[in-house]
Amino acid sequence: MCVWPEHRKYLPELILMAEGMDGVPQQWVKSPDVFYQEGLRPTKLGDSGFSVVEGHVRPAAFAMANLVLENSLGSCMLPQDAAQAWEARDQLHLWLEYRSMGTDPATADDGLRMEGVSGAQQAAAQAVRQSEALQTQWTSRLRAEYEKAGCPA
Repeated sequence: MCVWPEHRKYLPELILMAEGMDGVPQQWVKSPDVFYQEGLRPTKLGDSGFSVVEGHVRPAAFAMANLVLENSLGSCMLPQDAAQAWEARDQLHLWLEYRSMGTDPATADDGLRMEGVSGAQQAAAQAVRQSEALQTQWTSRLRAEYEKAGCPA
């Protein structure tokens, strides 16, 4: 975990989030070796680092989930008309966020205004409360939707 000096005070929470990502017991989930805060490792293609906004680390969960999902599924561009695959991606992303937060999804989402993903939120929240075996079955079904759209999963 690499953060700007002024955000060191958030390291305990951020480390727990990274451990939550790394602790998912599914072979396909690939966490990076290090998570970097935004601005510390920009590339020509942008910055995949996480942000800490006004003292809140919840945006970090979003960025970490995005990076883990890209590491795990690759950077394949889903076809725009592959609605089920996009929905599967949204559900997997939120599921990873909830796993990283280590808290009840309702608490994790409290106060957030996320548009267009209420179905994915409900599905991911329900999945994260299930046993590891059922979560593995659930993510397998979602990754199959991703593959049907032409992206390896």
